[in-house]
Amino acid sequence: MKIRAVTSDGKSLSGNWTPTIIRNVVFMIPCFAIVELIVLITRQGKPEEGRRLGDDWAKTKVIVVS
Repeated sequence: MKIRAVTSDGKSLSGNWTPTIIRNVVFMIPCFAIVELIVLITRQGKPEEGRRLGDDWAKTKVIVVS
């Protein structure tokens, strides 16, 4: 399965570093991964299920590429 991050309106992130950096800032903060895990668990069964905080902050989403 191939996945890819795109902007919330479906545009590619190629050449646009700002959303990419914002998406991954979560991984740079020690212990923040625990908060991320709690958010993912509490979002189960909701429309935003599977969306990370980094995706919310950067206004991105992950799609499956066939």
